[in-house]
Order: sequence, then C-alpha cells, then structure tokens
Amino acid sequence: MILSPHTSVRRLSLQVQIPSSTVHQILRKHLKFRAYKIQVVQHLQGNDYTARVDGCNLVIEKIENDNRFLSNVIFSDEATFHISGRVNRHNCRIWGEENPHELYEHKRDSPKVTVWCALARNHLYRPFIFNERTVNGQSYLLMLQKFFCSRAISSTRASTASLFST
Repeated sequence: MILSPHTSVRRLSLQVQIPSSTVHQILRKHLKFRAYKIQVVQHLQGNDYTARVDGCNLVIEKIENDNRFLSNVIFSDEATFHISGRVNRHNCRIWGEENPHELYEHKRDSPKVTVWCALARNHLYRPFIFNERTVNGQSYLLMLQKFFCSRAISSTRASTASLFST
C-alpha cells in the first residue's frame, strides 16, 4: 500500500494470498491506514460562490412567498458514462495515514454516452440518451423542446385530470 496506495483491498488480498478481512484489519489496526475517497470537482471561479448564495436566497424567498412553489419545480440532471470503463470513483479508495487530498483528472474526449433524467413532485421523467458526442447548449435545448416539453405537458394534463376524476 505504501508503494501503491491505489491498490484495492481485494487485489492486495489476492497478491499476498491472505483473506481480504485480514488485509483490511492489518491496514486499519496495525498500519493505522484509512481509506480516502477521491473527489472529482469542478473548478469554481470567485463569482461562482456569490452566485450560489444569491440563488439559494432567491429560492428561500420564493418558497416563503408561494406555498406551491416547490410543486412547480422540476429537478433534472445529466450523467456521462464513459465507454472505456474508466474507474468508478464511488468505489475507488486511496489508503494512507493521512488524506492525500487527491483529485482525479480524467482523459478528455474518450467515447461516452450522456443520459438526462428529470424528477418532479409527482412524476419521474424517463431518461433521454443524447446521440451527440458532446452535449452543448443547442443539443440540450433541442432535447428540451422535442423530448421534455411534450412529456411535461402530458404529465401536467394527467395530473390535472386525476384531480377532477374523483
């Protein structure tokens, strides 16, 4: 582990031919090592922090002024999955006595697929898989116009219809 802190407990267990529980115990109790999770972060500019606080304050104000505000909010996100089998950082640990504060830099332009999904108070919108290699403002807007808007409208109609069907 000292020479290769990225080695997993399972792999080390196979290399030294002892149970992984024993390897884990040696690392934790005898060597006083801990497993640290790699963080993938986006670089923020100075004004980004102020914009985040301003945005939070605006949402708090809208919630206080309108009881139905959160009922009209749709949360969405997209995730990019790399076809190359890039390391899943959720399962990746670095073993050591101190947190190395290591950041992971990924290779740009590797083959990937981007998936978008949305969630509203009472509806989960099915995933949309982008055909484009790189998602940009134009492809995102096209997805919203051709895919999302029609589903959001039909979801709203279905919700409204169910209110009056009782």
